Amino acid sequence: MKHLLDANVFITAKNSYYAFDIVPVFWEWLEAEAGNGSLASTDIAVAANLECILVTLETPAPQSKRSIKIPDVCQYLEVSYENTFKMMRNLNAKFTSTVTIST
Repeated sequence: MKHLLDANVFITAKNSYYAFDIVPVFWEWLEAEAGNGSLASTDIAVAANLECILVTLETPAPQSKRSIKIPDVCQYLEVSYENTFKMMRNLNAKFTSTVTIST
């Protein structure tokens, strides 16, 4: 099934655990998966129409009065959603690399 990624997946990965200079293989993997049609970046309405899985780092907050969270909209529209790590497991992502130790 195709995975549609919310912008927060890219932003959080870039700014924290998958920074370009630390884990470039993550970004190469994303490009490869996008190239074979497994991944795309778009909005929730498209996910509903295409019966895709929306990937987001937001968590449900149905009682929130300040903002509507993507998982809550997904539940309302009956769209599947998951986080980045579950997506990587579902797509069998494996990252292997040579470790460089600075001296």
